[in-house]
Amino acid sequence: MRNPQFPDPGRPCRGLLRWVDLAATNIASAKVFYAGMFGWRSSDEAMNGGQFTRFNVSGMDFGSAYQLSHAHRAQGVPSHWTPYFEVGDLEEALARAISLGGEVVVHSANAPGLARIALILDPVGALVGLWELPGAGFTESSDAGAG
Repeated sequence: MRNPQFPDPGRPCRGLLRWVDLAATNIASAKVFYAGMFGWRSSDEAMNGGQFTRFNVSGMDFGSAYQLSHAHRAQGVPSHWTPYFEVGDLEEALARAISLGGEVVVHSANAPGLARIALILDPVGALVGLWELPGAGFTESSDAGAG
């Protein structure tokens, strides 16, 4: 059996899992659970007119969580995770996803201080996030907006 090799998190690597996002029905309960389960630290921050929680372990940010809206909870939307994979060029990756049978859910948005992101559905209906690192084709001052 081969020993696993892990990429350097500070180096660009197309296709690497870069971030995870938890949409939670009860954010307070989720923070307590993951702190106790894995020792994750959390910090709350304002973003895009709302609040989100950033997760950190061993000094490294790796994900975030946000409270599902009342409307989503009323519709029965469960808590769920969304993985974000690194792409070199977000626009090219969106076009490639469409050509491979995917569907764009959120065209592009800036996650200030983190990345430019988009959401797609793969051909089997799984939600996947795309993550373009700063300096890989966008600047923080350019805001593509969602949609």
